[in-house]
This record gives sequence, structure tokens and C-alpha cells, in this order.
Amino acid sequence: MVFVIDGTIHSIKKPSIHQEEFYRPDKKCHFITTQLLVDFDGNIIAATTNYPGRIHDFVIARRCDLFKEICGKFYAIADPGFNNVDFCVAGFRPSSIAKMKGKDNYEDYKTFDSISRSEQVIVENINSHIKVFKCLSEKFRHLLTGAVFICCGLYNWKRSLGYYQ
Repeated sequence: MVFVIDGTIHSIKKPSIHQEEFYRPDKKCHFITTQLLVDFDGNIIAATTNYPGRIHDFVIARRCDLFKEICGKFYAIADPGFNNVDFCVAGFRPSSIAKMKGKDNYEDYKTFDSISRSEQVIVENINSHIKVFKCLSEKFRHLLTGAVFICCGLYNWKRSLGYYQ
């Protein structure tokens, strides 16, 4: 495994049409999703964005041939939302680990989950930087795609200069 993958949401103004595509009751807002593929050094390798909020993380990852091609024979560590994506090794939901209690490999599940969650921090920290750059995207959704890619480039550039070490 050499990559970490995760999605992040960007809230948007309620669309005038197809509102249901951008709304999820658990988030209680209209949003679009961005996914990042990051290496273990903390560099953004690839990004995909502008997916309506109703589309689940694993569906976006399956549709993104670029991520699959980049991973090649390697894998990306992911949170449980990426379960059943062929190039991802997804962590476990807490309820899944609880069900394993008392079984022979319970400790193995707990150890793997602990390690995968600690590795996911790499991409979570990058997501938090991108969310800071909200700019005009909440009001003008068409600007968000460009803003996300500019933020990714700025993040990698600043990282190369010694920031975020």
C-alpha cells in the first residue's frame, strides 16, 4: 500500500434544479464531493471533484479510472466508506469490530483498524487545508472545480517549500 484515499464535502447553495442529487439527510446540507489520492509522503497525487452529494464515496472511486490506473498493482488505504473498491483496503466500521469480539482474530482486526486509521490522518489533514479555501464556491458552484485543483497545486507547492512538515 502506498496511497491513502478519502473524500471530502463542499457545501453549496441549494441548487434551483435537481436538488435531491446534492442533498443527503445525514449531512443536512447540499454539497458536492471531492476525492483525493495522496501518497504516504503527504503529496496529493490525484483529485476528482464535482460529484453530487448523493453519490457515495465507493461509487466515485469505482468510476475514477485515473485512481485505479495510478494505484496499478498497489493499494490505497481507505475508510470503511470505500469497502468493495478493488484498489482500496478499507478499514472497519466500529460495529464490525465489536461483532468480532471473542473470536480468534479479534486482536488482528483491532490492530489493522488502528493502523489504517492512523494512516488516514495523512489525507484528513490535507482535506482540512482544502476546506479552508472555500472562496466563492458556496455561491458559485461552477468555480469549485477550478478552486479544488488550484488548492491541490498550492498545497503540493507549499509542501515542497517545507510547509506542512
